[in-house]
Amino acid sequence: RAEQKYGVPVPVLMATVRKESGFKSNARPPRTKLLGFIPWKHVSSATGYSQALDGTWSQYQSETGNWAARRTRFADAVDFVGWYHSKTADTLSVPRNDTYNLYLAYYLGWTAYGRGSRGDAGVQS
Repeated sequence: RAEQKYGVPVPVLMATVRKESGFKSNARPPRTKLLGFIPWKHVSSATGYSQALDGTWSQYQSETGNWAARRTRFADAVDFVGWYHSKTADTLSVPRNDTYNLYLAYYLGWTAYGRGSRGDAGVQS
C-alpha cells in the first residue's frame, strides 16, 4: 500500500524497518546509565517499527492527517517510512529505489544529509 501511495519499492521500505527495529513493534534505543550501571532514560524518543522520533512522527501525522497512526502498528510505521522516503526523494533528489541513500537520509535526518554529513554517519551495511 505504501509502495503505491509513495512510489517507494517494498524492498526499500522493508530494509528500513529491518535496520531500524528488526521488525520489533516495541523497539527502543538503548538507555543511558546513571552512575555507570543504573538503567536511566532512553537516548532519544525513537520507538516502534520505524524508530520515528516524536517530532518527525508529529509532522507525519499533521501532513497526512493520520492522527490515529501508531508507531507500534506495522502498517502505520511502513506508511511513515514511505512518506519519509518520498519527501527525501522530492526534496533531496534521491531516487526512490536508492536504498542506501534513502536510508542514510533517514538515519541522519534531512538537514544533516542535505549538508553532506555522510562520511561520518556510523551506518554499517
